[in-house]
Amino acid sequence: MIKLIKNITSNILRPKHRFLYTKKSGEEGIYIVTNCTAIKGSRSTSFSNDESRARGVYSIGFRAKVLNRDGAVRSFYYNKVREMHKLSIFESAIT
Repeated sequence: MIKLIKNITSNILRPKHRFLYTKKSGEEGIYIVTNCTAIKGSRSTSFSNDESRARGVYSIGFRAKVLNRDGAVRSFYYNKVREMHKLSIFESAIT
């Protein structure tokens, strides 16, 4: 019971999202990210590269902490995210 309450509290304080993402190789991968500030509209985790800046585009993706990759920060391109689902407060992230 205490574990369930801890899980619910954790999901309220640090919401988790599940992404279906197309990799550069064309494969699809599922990533579970926590506290994705790009979803909230923050620009602090967005990025661009020289090619996109030359075209005048300064935000082509975002960075997020990936739980199923040992908590490493990974970059995601906006146009490669296929689906996104917010995990419910009762759902635990399977890593």
